[in-house]
Amino acid sequence: MTPHTALVAFLIVAAVLTQVGMWGVFTKAGKPGWTCLIPVYGILEFGRAFRPLVGFFRLAGSQLHRHRFRAFDSSAKMSS
Repeated sequence: MTPHTALVAFLIVAAVLTQVGMWGVFTKAGKPGWTCLIPVYGILEFGRAFRPLVGFFRLAGSQLHRHRFRAFDSSAKMSS
């Protein structure tokens, strides 16, 4: 087996395992598992299923971003 063939085989196995995992995620979210097999539709359904979670991470990320740069701002008043 050449290195190129081994790499292709590894990538195929990784893609299949990813699809199997996503099938389980979709089923636990109450969506049909086959939706992970259709690229654009699967992404849209994933966004709809996990919308509250995505909103939480957006809010948390924006707060972290704000506080991270505030620490380096010399003009900001630090409260003791």
